[in-house]
Amino acid sequence: MERWFTFTTRNSNPGFESIRQIWLAENKCNSLLGGRPLLSDPTGAFSYFDPAWSADGRFLAYVRTEGTSSNVYIQEFQLGSTIDEAVVKVGEERLIVAGGPGVQLRRPDWRRDGLELAFDSNALGSAD
Repeated sequence: MERWFTFTTRNSNPGFESIRQIWLAENKCNSLLGGRPLLSDPTGAFSYFDPAWSADGRFLAYVRTEGTSSNVYIQEFQLGSTIDEAVVKVGEERLIVAGGPGVQLRRPDWRRDGLELAFDSNALGSAD
């Protein structure tokens, strides 16, 4: 069984309820009471969706939207036995796939060895 689980929820700041944020909680009864935000934007400029952990639990892939643009990022987190340790970011987030106007990127998913990501997109590829 996984020790931690990640979920998205609406931003609790008044006026930003349509903005999503990513939280981490421990996988036990009443764990939401001890949940901690992993990625949130108090200004409401960014919204976070579709969290996916690498198999080793170090890297979180997610979709970050700004206006009509969506991008796939990864962020490394500290490994830890407590939630206060597990929510600590290591370095800066890394842009993996940049969307463009009208391009929607969703549902990143790690290959089992953690070396590649797959994701959904409405962009059309080249026919060449």
